Amino acid sequence: MAASAALSAPLPPLRDNGHGTRRIMLFDVYEITLRTTRPLHDAADVLADSAPQEVRLHMLRDAPAERFIAAIAHGVKENHGDTAEALAALERFYAALRAAGGPPQGSTARILWDGAATSVLLDEQPLISAPGPALRNALLLVWLGDNPVDAELKHQLLGQP
Repeated sequence: MAASAALSAPLPPLRDNGHGTRRIMLFDVYEITLRTTRPLHDAADVLADSAPQEVRLHMLRDAPAERFIAAIAHGVKENHGDTAEALAALERFYAALRAAGGPPQGSTARILWDGAATSVLLDEQPLISAPGPALRNALLLVWLGDNPVDAELKHQLLGQP
């Protein structure tokens, strides 16, 4: 299945809004980039924006599925992204990650919002597509919520000094 088949419409040109590297202790885990149609420097603006967006994670280390899922689930819960609307899509996302074995070193995961649906791809292979912004918002809160996984990384993704 082609990556574009997971989207309801092709994405317009996107620009890098911000990027950074997730570090745990001394280890670089992944590089992450937030891409938007226009500069967005406030997390609430990113979450409310109906224009297409992309979050791209390039894995610098292997991430076993259960460890990766636990980290995402923790970030979602810490930021109250586990809404009733998002839970079913999150469970399907976690199941797809388990089936894929988690993202290996060198892989690229993409969270795509086309204005109507959220799609997640791993090395351009669709993992899940869900209508509406609930899945996108739940995942974005991991990095952009009030309790982000890394406050410095949040500022970098938002293009803040």
